[in-house]
Amino acid sequence: MMIFPGFARLWFSGLLGLILSFTLIPITYSQADGVNTDNPTKMLEVVSKRTLEKIRRDRSMLEENPEGLKKIIRDEIFPYIDRVRMAQWALGKHWRRATREQRMAFAREFQDLLLRTYATALLKYIDAEIEFLPGKLVPGDRQAIVRSEVNLKSSPKPVSINYRLYLSNNQWRVFDISIEDVSLIASYRTTFSREIRQQGITGLIESLHQRNQEEPEKSSKG
Repeated sequence: MMIFPGFARLWFSGLLGLILSFTLIPITYSQADGVNTDNPTKMLEVVSKRTLEKIRRDRSMLEENPEGLKKIIRDEIFPYIDRVRMAQWALGKHWRRATREQRMAFAREFQDLLLRTYATALLKYIDAEIEFLPGKLVPGDRQAIVRSEVNLKSSPKPVSINYRLYLSNNQWRVFDISIEDVSLIASYRTTFSREIRQQGITGLIESLHQRNQEEPEKSSKG
């Protein structure tokens, strides 16, 4: 059985769960959408606030309707993620060795796994308090780190969550997230590499597919 990074649940629920869809057509949001994509910190602040407000408003309904929560994640969060880059990094050196069909299959299953896992966790920790820390962006920089702290009732001290972004077509896009300086993508890459050594890329894809067919866990309020 595959063992997935335990800290991932905390990461996603702690802020908003900037999780992946692997569609290859990027979606660009304009200023009219109320999201300032020129400034990475402001962008994440607005996206997180808007997403959490929607989920809190319809929490009872979403607890009984996981698909509704997944739709919110797709609509509100996915456009600000570089899904392809994150898929490549999660698979590491094995991405280059995989066939086009294997890459596409891995991307689909990885997306489904993350959606299922984090949609449940997000509801559990929806009352977390988020604070984005001041940062300095130098004109001309094409990469940035946005730092934040998440206060959870279950944790005696704030949890440090950092977002790595890069500038593409005048829009900042997230490509990795770290909790307490532990990279989400690096953690998945270690797990996936172990699975590939044991049963190959096709075996990894099949393991992901099998996990995605399981009944989702019922969320519990914590």
